[in-house]
Amino acid sequence: MRHLDVILVFFIAIPILFPVGAVAQDTLWGPLSEQSRIDIASDADLTSLGLTGRNKPNGKIFRFRESIPTDLPEFIPTELDGQTLVIADKVDAGYFCLYKGPYTMDATNNRFTAMLVSDLNDVHWLVNLNSALSATQHLEIQDVRYSNGLLYFNEACQSYSRDADGACSSLVCLDPSTMTVLWRTPPLTSNNIILIYRGVVICGYGFTDEPDYLHLVDAASGAVLSTTELDSAHDYLEIKGDSLWVATYGSLYQFLLPVDLR
Repeated sequence: MRHLDVILVFFIAIPILFPVGAVAQDTLWGPLSEQSRIDIASDADLTSLGLTGRNKPNGKIFRFRESIPTDLPEFIPTELDGQTLVIADKVDAGYFCLYKGPYTMDATNNRFTAMLVSDLNDVHWLVNLNSALSATQHLEIQDVRYSNGLLYFNEACQSYSRDADGACSSLVCLDPSTMTVLWRTPPLTSNNIILIYRGVVICGYGFTDEPDYLHLVDAASGAVLSTTELDSAHDYLEIKGDSLWVATYGSLYQFLLPVDLR
């Protein structure tokens, strides 16, 4: 174990190709069954809709998830090497933290650093996530989750996908202990918020004047298990009982989860 004031080594990520079967065609589960849909305001208060909002505390109008507990331990820095703490998720091993650098004046990627630190201020790892991205421009991490020792994050398009020739918004699974990319989905799979539930990554992709879809991705292989069309891009996700609630710019969907996830 190491403390944060010790110099730590940033690893080089080892990329791999898209997993076989990850293309969202003839998926195992097919589209989700829609139970209901209502119109909502683009800036709707999620709690007024019967949701907790805990999966994206900064609100549905933002494309980046930000989540920092009010009781954050003092030993966790809010600034690290010119980057600002934007996520500090409480996990079994302590706290998973994401730091984001300032915006650049061109399409160069922001800097992103991830850290896992114990409740006793022992740093398990501190890694440069930029080395795991598939390009040095047009990408940004809009959400990341730590689960079972692995990181799941999107390398989302900074703006329109055409600016990156469509090569953006893949979902990535990374082993931070070795900086090995275990899988990467095809582009245009994930931006904005993601969730992990019972071995499945729930994500989606959409943008202005582009098709909008919700995807369920196998966390072990990266294969897309289900694809469901939405009226606009998702900006919030929450599971209640056997239902997945999906908020978009102007709608709140209720979908029945696949049998394997109930």
